Amino acid sequence: MRARADHKMPTYQIDNKIVDPSTQDGQAALAAAHTKRLRPQCLCQAEGVPMYIARAGDRYLVKRMPDCGAIHHQDCASYEPPAELSGAGEVLGTAIVEDESSGQVKLATAFSLRTTPGRAPPTASESASGGDAQDSPRRLTLLATLHYLYDQGELTRWAPGMTGKRNWGVVRHQIMAAAGGKALKGLPLHQILFVPEMYNAERADQIIARRSADIADATQGEQNRLFLIVCELKDLLPSRYGFRAAIKHMPDMSLMLSPELHTQIRKRFGAELELRETDENGHTLLMGTVSVTRTGTPHLREAALLSVSERWLPYANRYELAVQQQLVEARRRFVLGQRYNLRPDVPIAYGVLTDSPSSTALYVTPPGASVAYRDRLLELIETSAMPHWHWDVESGLLPPLPPPRAST
Repeated sequence: MRARADHKMPTYQIDNKIVDPSTQDGQAALAAAHTKRLRPQCLCQAEGVPMYIARAGDRYLVKRMPDCGAIHHQDCASYEPPAELSGAGEVLGTAIVEDESSGQVKLATAFSLRTTPGRAPPTASESASGGDAQDSPRRLTLLATLHYLYDQGELTRWAPGMTGKRNWGVVRHQIMAAAGGKALKGLPLHQILFVPEMYNAERADQIIARRSADIADATQGEQNRLFLIVCELKDLLPSRYGFRAAIKHMPDMSLMLSPELHTQIRKRFGAELELRETDENGHTLLMGTVSVTRTGTPHLREAALLSVSERWLPYANRYELAVQQQLVEARRRFVLGQRYNLRPDVPIAYGVLTDSPSSTALYVTPPGASVAYRDRLLELIETSAMPHWHWDVESGLLPPLPPPRAST
């Protein structure tokens, strides 16, 4: 496990001996423990937190036990907010299943990676939102899959030291790294996922050649095979026979889309398209399935959008963005929560402060929230043992943030 930018490398213990996985002796100790099925202990807590050992090629990795991130100390690299505070709680163990013996994660998804001749185009619920999966935690929608990659890529985390250091190159690297060790519909996710590299006009020929090779690998030369793309949407524009999605870092190539899919995206992701018009410094991420015709033209088949700020941190509305900006300006450390398959009318914690004396859940109630929403939010707060901070937008200005620890 690598150290996060906002955390120190954890200390592991096996049979009362400290083990450093980055050393040759540490790898030998992990190999022996793996054979004996011993569990390393993460010493972020005095009593230790059980971990497991996975083999990746010729190396051994110490990994966090599934759904145990909240047990770790908030300063530990293995710490994760309680899954029940976000949409992750509904999909872990069902749509997202981790094999402890290999460390591989299998993802069950609601979208297809093949085109079927003669099949009608996807409906709005199947395509833009994956709405048929929103009532089933056993399959990830496209948007939920993007949420998972963003979480696994640690792109929902922030620490003061990250200021000015996050750009598309970093986002791309983290997403591709997050795809490693994941399988989707029996295929290694990193082999069917394309994330365009940062464009440089002076290296355009090399970039385009690598892109062509990556797309060919992702489709494996099969005419009905789709691949996944994660990219930054520049604009949705009319084309001669439909519409096209202009993509940043791909100035020479657009993704073609049908009028039906264009309508579905405008309807399902109207809020995200509105936010990109009002937040000049923000970005709109697109995840989609793409087919390639015999002419080499990419066609977007299904799509989901995610709004992120200038710091590439997710947000759903202007109120969450205001909280995010205050946290960043106050130089706080935090982790943001995401909905995965949950509907917008189901409350979640916007994030968790990790530099307060105890991890603190952050809640934002938007104006006009229904009585049912407020009741469910109150239930979420009351059933969580975590201290909380709550901004009810209708009550006025943001309340003061909990103070950070003196050592932070």
